Amino acid sequence: MKKLILALAALFLISSASAATWHNSNQDITLDAQDEESGVEDTYYCVDQDDTCQPREDGQEYTGTFTLSDEGVNFVRFNSKDRVGNIEETSSRTVRIDKTTPETSNDYPGGWLNNEVTVNLTCNDPENPDASGCETTEYCVDSSDSCTPNTEGNSISFDTEGVQYLRYRSSDVAGNTESVKSQSVRLDFTDPEINVQKETLNADSMNATVVCTDDRSECNRSSLKIHTSETAAFNCPTDESRYNEGSTYNVNQHMWI
Repeated sequence: MKKLILALAALFLISSASAATWHNSNQDITLDAQDEESGVEDTYYCVDQDDTCQPREDGQEYTGTFTLSDEGVNFVRFNSKDRVGNIEETSSRTVRIDKTTPETSNDYPGGWLNNEVTVNLTCNDPENPDASGCETTEYCVDSSDSCTPNTEGNSISFDTEGVQYLRYRSSDVAGNTESVKSQSVRLDFTDPEINVQKETLNADSMNATVVCTDDRSECNRSSLKIHTSETAAFNCPTDESRYNEGSTYNVNQHMWI
């Protein structure tokens, strides 16, 4: 009499908790076949990523614990045969592996800004073909570039002058956490101060030097210009050809910078 197939079962064990969760390391797979009547003849298994392979046609005989290292969603499919030729129905278990850390970017435009700015953080989990997905992004802000990100969020506003550092990192569902990244945020809302230092050479001429000071972003010296005129004016002239005509000027000339 042919015994019931239900008496034959291959037990599936993995090295981490639940097969429904994501793992961030290689997984050891153990199959333990049991038969209460004639005993187990053999166990076959196969692994794919579309849950269609056939253990006895596409796979190999199970001889002991094996390791899954491929990232993505893996399907371990297996069945066992007893000593009188009964073969159980193929079982399938899912093993999800993601060992790749996520990557976080920011949209700060760079350099010094003269207005308030909001910096947005974007997390991407680049595992191919499947990834566990981004779970959290954390950040912190300081002036020494040394803080540890501990506040969740992805949009940070800055409205204080000076140099601040936005430090951030993301973690994925599998528990991979990227190294802390840092972005300097430089804001300067204060106008620079400029003046002219004059040195009289003789009764008819003098040297004139424009001096610019700025405590934060520093002066853009390429934008410094001197315009001279024989007559006084109350507004900066628009004729740029009259600017920066030389370093020696008549003492009666008027200057704009």
